[in-house]
Amino acid sequence: MLGDSIMCANSSQVAILNGSKIQFFNGNSRALLSEINTDGDAKNNHNKAICCALSWDGCYFASCNEVKSVNLWKCDRNNWSIVSKRQISKRPTSILFTQDSKQILIADKAGFVTRLSIDNYNEEGDICLGHISIILCMALSPNNKYLITGDRDEKIRISNYPHTYDISAFCLGHTEFVSTIAILDDELMVSGSGDGTIKLWNYLSGQQLLSEDIKDSLQQRCSSSQYQLKECTETIISNISYCPKYNVVAICCEHIKMVLLYHINKNNFELNYMQEIELIDVPMKTSFINESLWILISNIDEPLEIWNLFKDSCTDSTHKTIKVEIEPIIDPLASALKGDHFRDCCNVESYLSQVKRKRMESFSDEISKKSR
Repeated sequence: MLGDSIMCANSSQVAILNGSKIQFFNGNSRALLSEINTDGDAKNNHNKAICCALSWDGCYFASCNEVKSVNLWKCDRNNWSIVSKRQISKRPTSILFTQDSKQILIADKAGFVTRLSIDNYNEEGDICLGHISIILCMALSPNNKYLITGDRDEKIRISNYPHTYDISAFCLGHTEFVSTIAILDDELMVSGSGDGTIKLWNYLSGQQLLSEDIKDSLQQRCSSSQYQLKECTETIISNISYCPKYNVVAICCEHIKMVLLYHINKNNFELNYMQEIELIDVPMKTSFINESLWILISNIDEPLEIWNLFKDSCTDSTHKTIKVEIEPIIDPLASALKGDHFRDCCNVESYLSQVKRKRMESFSDEISKKSR
């Protein structure tokens, strides 16, 4: 999605795209590790990244742009060099590396997932699975055995990997498009949707374990002076991040200037509200680096906040055993996002909002045709 086009992370690094530059930061020390210049023009819409990903071992970085080019960089002692540029047939929507950093998977607007080899740079990709509608989100299980894809038609598909023709399960229950997926472990995942709910699943069996309507939480916590009622009732879950150390998920919603934190009880399958983090603008992307929550914000002057989670010494019945505190942003990190590319990203309609708007327009047209 939009946030994925300018920030991505693995367990120890963060990559930030700023026009024709890519900057890599240590996720723990916040130090600038390296910087590379790309061939793209920050003012050329056709060269702007749509989505990007860091490999789990930190050795590779990949991005896709508007002209359907997949660019792959390799790192050697903090020196990055581009090793391949390959074309795919359709506009990409999501990209990730396999856990062993041997393949790149790219989901596209036509509903296909293309697989590219990392070792064989000149090898053309092969289509490993297909949906009948746009794939909006994609994830791999930690053991690399399952590829999980969510689409515009409310479906989550669990495919065996790498033999993706073998479908293990479907997770069905959302009433709007599936916008985001967060994998918790080798059995559990959380999904978010345009229907305003987050759901916990056993993705091996396709069983829904719980469902939480975020609209209820938002209406309780959003003051009328800040938000219109429509923004709280027509909620789109835009991003979910997971902190395995504390079993905490961070939830972002379209048009809402806060991040909601929930604790997941994986034994009893309970979701307990912790607190909200109020922001100066709408969050576009969140990522947990260990116990630190990085929040990319749609604000030109203050585009990034980092919050640290830590255990509270007191435990009460409301499960508020985790507290958060904001961390000052170091200058190199703050300046990384102050460029023309980020400025442009702050001023465009998000892709998920476009999906919902076009979906509603399609329904209206269909109803209009039937009434003639």
